[in-house]
Amino acid sequence: MGVIVGVTLLVYGTRLGPPPPLTPAETALVREAQSVASTGRGTSGRQAPLFFQVSDEVWLQPMAVYATAGFLWVTSSTAEWGSRLATVRIAVISALLMYLLARRLSGREWIAVSAPVLLLLTPAMFVHARAATDAPYALPFFLGWLYCLLVFLDRPRIWVLAVAGLVLGLGVYSQPAAPITMASLAALTIVVMWNAGYRGPRQYAAFAAGFTLPLMVMAVWFASYPDTYRDTMGRWAIHQAHIRFPLDGWRAFINWTTLGTRTSLYWDFFDPAWLFFSGPDRGGLLRGAAPFLLPMAVLAPFGVTRVVAKPAAAIALIGGIVIAPMAASTFGEAHNIAQALTVVPLVVLLAGLGVEPLFEKTVAWRALGFVLLALVPLQFGVFYVSRLP
Repeated sequence: MGVIVGVTLLVYGTRLGPPPPLTPAETALVREAQSVASTGRGTSGRQAPLFFQVSDEVWLQPMAVYATAGFLWVTSSTAEWGSRLATVRIAVISALLMYLLARRLSGREWIAVSAPVLLLLTPAMFVHARAATDAPYALPFFLGWLYCLLVFLDRPRIWVLAVAGLVLGLGVYSQPAAPITMASLAALTIVVMWNAGYRGPRQYAAFAAGFTLPLMVMAVWFASYPDTYRDTMGRWAIHQAHIRFPLDGWRAFINWTTLGTRTSLYWDFFDPAWLFFSGPDRGGLLRGAAPFLLPMAVLAPFGVTRVVAKPAAAIALIGGIVIAPMAASTFGEAHNIAQALTVVPLVVLLAGLGVEPLFEKTVAWRALGFVLLALVPLQFGVFYVSRLP
């Protein structure tokens, strides 16, 4: 695990300062973090706010702001370098959790080491975990939830399930897409538990208690500042008017035009040409590059064949992939990988598990496995050289 941390810091922690300069999204977060680090207040003047107002209608979730503020305060580093290095910590934590997940699912050390390496060499992970934005901050909570769920399925303990719910509840505060994503994952947890044969109320009550506990902070905040709901959770989750009039909210949800647009955005997210080759959109941190390396497209299906041997785990993994773009599609932006970044470790985890069955087959299949693994650092090297200044 120490090697994983070292490799992460080496690959992700260098060349963080300008160029390129901070993007507008990075600038907004850094400005709030600097204000908190120096005064304990956001730029709006509120003391230790739960949400941070960037402009009239744009707000930030708290997790990235406070994490960055704490790092800047402790290290006294420059805004550009320090704010980006603060996000690199997310890559370190995510890589370690990937190691634990792969080890639990495969039981093999070399697979457990391969999975985080594949994650670190994934373009979508690389660009977002080196930027001072909140995009990757949902990953530790998502991966922590998945690990706790797998631990519970292997050895049922109610406190583990409560921790899984607690981690999901905390993850609600990580980024704009997180409220819908974490709530959907909570529903997925119930499906997984039911499929695994758990019918008693104690397990479900423990999970629900863990999930709702962090949300109490939000309830207190909105009770004190009700005017902030419209541009925070009103935009990220449930519109304020739809809370007052649920029937109108249901009509808006099933509106044919809106539903068609969101469905189109959702399915476009799974376009293989964009995921593994390159997309027509040249904007964003990827600058038109594919989120995944091409070998992942071959390895991931082999991982699916391996994980189906554990039905409950398969439902959690495949269900997580299905859920990831749901929230992103509500933002009305095609190929919004920044708001669906939880899909990245899942695809990579399946790819890591897919390496093992290749090496259990004939010589030709083993040769294919070696070629695919060799292509990963080669293609990443091309991406690294061509995309970074």
